[in-house]
Amino acid sequence: MSFLPKIRFLGKPAKKIYPLTFQVNIKIYFARFASNIKFCIKKPIRQQSHNIFMTLPQPPNLTDKKTKTPPLLAADELPPELAARWSKKQLLAVFTVCLLVAALAIFGFLLYKEYNKGEVAGLSLPPRLISLPVKLYNNDYWGVKFSYPGDWSPVIGSFDEGNYYFSSQNINFLEEQADNEAIVKLETYHNISFSTFRQWLAGREQNYFPRAKIVDEHDITINGYDGKEYVYIPDRPEWPQAAYIDRVVLARDQKNIAIFYLITKNSQSHDNFQPIFSQILNSVQFYNGFGS
Repeated sequence: MSFLPKIRFLGKPAKKIYPLTFQVNIKIYFARFASNIKFCIKKPIRQQSHNIFMTLPQPPNLTDKKTKTPPLLAADELPPELAARWSKKQLLAVFTVCLLVAALAIFGFLLYKEYNKGEVAGLSLPPRLISLPVKLYNNDYWGVKFSYPGDWSPVIGSFDEGNYYFSSQNINFLEEQADNEAIVKLETYHNISFSTFRQWLAGREQNYFPRAKIVDEHDITINGYDGKEYVYIPDRPEWPQAAYIDRVVLARDQKNIAIFYLITKNSQSHDNFQPIFSQILNSVQFYNGFGS
């Protein structure tokens, strides 16, 4: 059955007039017409799809050039570029941690070293207190007694008439004092001028006070005894470690006077031993000695 339309020519069907030629030409015409329509519809779609595909990011070519197959990786192995990137980060992290640990170790060592010296500038060292048991010093001639730490020792080799020394370390002479140690000195006087304590103190300051830089001075009262405290840095220390002095003058009465010294090398050591010095001063008692 023919699919061609019934075209009439001069009132007769064209098929009957040109039976073969007409059929061939009509078939060719419709075939070309249908092909053109199909091409026009599909071409823009193919072109658009091709453009979109070309703009998409392409995956890296991981195929082997020889075998045309992707390379095999171990289960815990990353591609070379990714592995290199992670190894740099890990190396940087390990290097940073090592630097921090080394810096903390050096700082801790220096701090420990300076702490033993007692010379850490601007750092408050923990104060030392009198440790039990304590020792008791009595001077029956001058009529004065006080307590001092049990691990301290008298500096026997430097004892003199009216001058007595006690060290935080076991030494025989003052010159053996270590830089981070302290010495407490006791001086005793008789006021034979019969002047008042303040008059005697004023004359002492004017005639016998060493040339020094005064750090602090103020009046004090300890256990009911009138006194005055001086903190100073002498221009010429009696020995190398006697570079920072805390002097406390106490008067039993107008006749009997005692002066206590805390002798250290620097202000840091002074601050470290000052609580012990305060405890020693608070334990001072005067009584009737046979020379007072």
